[in-house]
Amino acid sequence: MVQLKKNVVFIRGLLRGNFHWKPFVDQLQLKSAPEAWPFSPIFIELAGCGDRHQEPSPSSANAAVEDLRSQLKIQLPAGGQFEICAISLGGMLAIHWAHLYPEEIKKLTIINSSWPGLSPRFDRINLRSLLKIVFTRWTSPHATEREILEATCWNSESISRYLTEYTLYAKDHPIKIMNLIRQLRLATSFPALSPIQTELQFVIGKNDQFVSPQCTRKLQSFLGGNIIEIDHCGHDLPMDRPGELIQILAGGTAL
Repeated sequence: MVQLKKNVVFIRGLLRGNFHWKPFVDQLQLKSAPEAWPFSPIFIELAGCGDRHQEPSPSSANAAVEDLRSQLKIQLPAGGQFEICAISLGGMLAIHWAHLYPEEIKKLTIINSSWPGLSPRFDRINLRSLLKIVFTRWTSPHATEREILEATCWNSESISRYLTEYTLYAKDHPIKIMNLIRQLRLATSFPALSPIQTELQFVIGKNDQFVSPQCTRKLQSFLGGNIIEIDHCGHDLPMDRPGELIQILAGGTAL
C-alpha cells in the first residue's frame, strides 16, 4: 500500500514571499528528486508580499488568516489536514490559524517568532535594523536586500550566493511602504495568546539578531511543544540552515 506524503504549508514573515524559500528549495532539490522528498511542500504568501506585492496587506489577524486560507484552497482544493512551517510574522499567523481552525492543522513548526504582550517590543524586532532597511528603500533594491540579509542571516556565504537573485526579484516585486506599515501593525494586533490543541514544535536560530530568541522560548513556555535550538544560525533559518530544517520537518530522517 502506497503511503501518501504529508502536505506541509510554508509561510514567510515580514516583507517576504514564496520566492524567499529558495535556499530551502535548492537544498531539497540538491538532496534528492521531488518524488523522494519526505513531504509535499505548498507555498503560500500573504497579500502585499512576493508575487502579490501590488495587493494591500490585511490589517487584522483574522483577515490575514482568511487571506492565506483562500490561497491554500487554490493549491489544495481537496482539503484534508496539513502541517504548517512558518517563520516570524508567518509563525504568528500560523498560531492564530490554529486558534481559529484547529481541525485543519495537524502540526505547527514555528521558527523565530514572537507574540504581542508576551515579549517586549524591543525583543520582538531590532528597531535599528528595521530603520536601516526602511531608509535604504530610497537608495536601491541592492542596498535594501543587502541590509535585509545582513540583518537576518548569519551565514555570509549564503548572503553572497543569493544577494544578486534577491535583488533582481526585488526590482520586479517592490514592497509598498503602506504594506510595510500594515504588516508592522498586523504584528501588534493579535489577540491575547491562549492554549491550542495542535501539535507544536519551535525552532530557534541561536544567533538571531533581528528577533530575540527569548521571544520563541516564551512562546514555547506558554504553548508547550518541543523546542530545537540551532547554533550559528540567524533569523532567516531556512537560508542559514536549510538542511537542518529539512531534517526537522522530515521527523529527523536524513535525506
